Amino acid sequence: MSGKPQRFERLRPTYGSRRFWALMLTVPLIYVLNLFRNVIIIWMSGQEEAVSFLWWKTHDEVFWFSHNIIGKGGSLVALIIIAFIVFQILPELYDSIIGLLDLKERRGPLEQAVFGGRGRGGVPAPKAPALDAAPVPAPAPPPEPRPE
Repeated sequence: MSGKPQRFERLRPTYGSRRFWALMLTVPLIYVLNLFRNVIIIWMSGQEEAVSFLWWKTHDEVFWFSHNIIGKGGSLVALIIIAFIVFQILPELYDSIIGLLDLKERRGPLEQAVFGGRGRGGVPAPKAPALDAAPVPAPAPPPEPRPE
């Protein structure tokens, strides 16, 4: 978790079944989409006359287009959609991934054991000024210029 386990306390009893269904959704879906991607690549570039919708005519050019543009681009779009669906099923997963962004501000167990309540690098954390401290006097005004 991202340091906020209390956010998902009500979801904890169903975590195992939701994780199972997320796995059952993603693995077969990715497998079928990968087979479909391979069929499209083979169909476009593996025939006697390469199938091309643009100006590429040789088998190498059509394979490059079908594999790198259509195949990888389609895979990227499909994986983003699958990620959004899995984040709907397992919001804890999203929270854990986003929690990686604030790791530099959080203290791990080793840092807490070594440094305790001190700031980064063993230097004591700066204290905020007290609100009831005496006000700092204003600087003296500059001297008046002398008339000549």
